[in-house]
Amino acid sequence: MLTPAPAGPTNAEQQWRKRSQLAQHYQVSPRTIGNWMNRGILPYSRLGNLVRFELSTCDHALERFLVASRLPVNIGTTAPSWKTKPQMAVHLKVTLRTVTSLMRRRILPYIKIGSVVRFDVARVDSAFANLHGVNKRG
Repeated sequence: MLTPAPAGPTNAEQQWRKRSQLAQHYQVSPRTIGNWMNRGILPYSRLGNLVRFELSTCDHALERFLVASRLPVNIGTTAPSWKTKPQMAVHLKVTLRTVTSLMRRRILPYIKIGSVVRFDVARVDSAFANLHGVNKRG
């Protein structure tokens, strides 16, 4: 007896993204993804005109551009959730100026490629929690 195929995509299928899907994930334009491809920043697979990106490999490739926090950061095994600087200010309930100041002081970890700046929510939350812990002790 034949068993029916699973209704949704498998884990392997969920990891591969089109350029537009990857742009949406990182909250950049598809043109920026194309620029990153041309500069060799993002690895991709091409079969004829079909271009696909493996999400975990792209996340790992962007780690090279991480501006690390001076504070210890605990990162989980979940996929990064990316936010822009204004979105991060809302998330942390601080002003945009405060986010910029925390970036300059290397307290918040972020990814910077050219003029594109993105924050991984889990890393920032961990650094921000450690910052509050340091302030409470000091």
